[in-house]
Amino acid sequence: MAKNDKRFRTWNITLNYDYEVHDDKGNLISAITPAEWKAKIEKLIAFNTDDGWCAYIFHGKDILEDGLPKPLHVHILKNFKEAKTKTAVMKMFNVSREANCTNARSITSSAR
Repeated sequence: MAKNDKRFRTWNITLNYDYEVHDDKGNLISAITPAEWKAKIEKLIAFNTDDGWCAYIFHGKDILEDGLPKPLHVHILKNFKEAKTKTAVMKMFNVSREANCTNARSITSSAR
């Protein structure tokens, strides 16, 4: 079984506002405001419901390795009624980096 073929019910997902509105060279590619981005993410979460549950928080209080604050982002803890593969979850939430979608080994730790 390939690495992304394993199925889990609970996933940690991180999405970043700056990453979605800038290209890899830092050029602005979208005029969506932070408030509009939050609304978009909330709709995405609501759309991907299946009798499971979801908890999420928007914030910008994390610190990068260089000591600067991390841009606005959202941490999502999503539990599905039926187990999903990483590939499926990444498609559902438009996650572009595998590092931003991991199975939750401990729901309690993830929720903290």
